[in-house]
Amino acid sequence: MDRTYRPDAEGANGGYSVWSCGGAIAAVPDEETAFTGREGMHWASAEIQWDEPELDETCRAWGRAALAEAAPYESAGRYVNDVAEVEDGLARTIYGDAKYERLVALKREWDPDNVFRLNQNIRP
Repeated sequence: MDRTYRPDAEGANGGYSVWSCGGAIAAVPDEETAFTGREGMHWASAEIQWDEPELDETCRAWGRAALAEAAPYESAGRYVNDVAEVEDGLARTIYGDAKYERLVALKREWDPDNVFRLNQNIRP
């Protein structure tokens, strides 16, 4: 890849990060928790921060482009707390059908009024 993973907008600070994983994370079977992709050896993220509203679209576009360019190299899962985008059906794509249905059942039992909804929401 020949892309520079730094935003070129004045007033924005960000980059593309890669962390080493495996070990204890991978020791737990993937189906045992909602966290998908435990077998991955690395964790990658495009992160950007800015304060000025006029940078919203430029910075969001940069983050989306950085992730799209890395997508062909993905092998397993996403960590739901690292996903800033909010759209219908996104949580299902992160967890997969089986885990998502298990989480819906838990939500119906423990949070039927959807009090905990300010996240990648799973509707009861």
